[in-house]
Amino acid sequence: MAALLLRRLIIGSFDEFYPTLAPEIQAGMKEQLLLAVHEEQNDVVRKKVCDVVAELARSFIDEEGVNHWPESLKFLFDLVSSPNAALREAALLILSVTPGIFANQQQHYMDVIRQMLLQCLGDTENPQVRLAAVKATTAFLLAHDKEPGVQRHFVDCLPGLLSGVAVDLRETGEVSGGA
Repeated sequence: MAALLLRRLIIGSFDEFYPTLAPEIQAGMKEQLLLAVHEEQNDVVRKKVCDVVAELARSFIDEEGVNHWPESLKFLFDLVSSPNAALREAALLILSVTPGIFANQQQHYMDVIRQMLLQCLGDTENPQVRLAAVKATTAFLLAHDKEPGVQRHFVDCLPGLLSGVAVDLRETGEVSGGA
């Protein structure tokens, strides 16, 4: 419940409440949220904390596209490189909610983002990671729907995207084996 309330506060009143917090409280809040993603054992709670991290990261991106929480990017890359499937899924959930997390550094990370998504789309051993990759890829492409260069750069993600959707539909029983 705390994660839900904090997310609502960030979405609705970030500019009013966050600057009033002491710098050590601000730093502690960010640190504790990242730690909670790593240490939370309950999948539902971890996902709610990921939503908070994503919204907080979005709040730290200014009008010029500068991400004032660069640790969030390092955190995202660390999670997606983890041998723990739940942490890889967490990275993808954050990216799904905030596909613009890379802000003005996105062009610099374009190949890394593509490789990250390709790798996760091809994760046949962890369906939850694969489905999260489908959602993250879709969110990223939709966020850049007016940028043909970005769309072309990610065209090799389409086979993994389509097979990930097909596998999910078969597993949920919404598509017969012949469809």
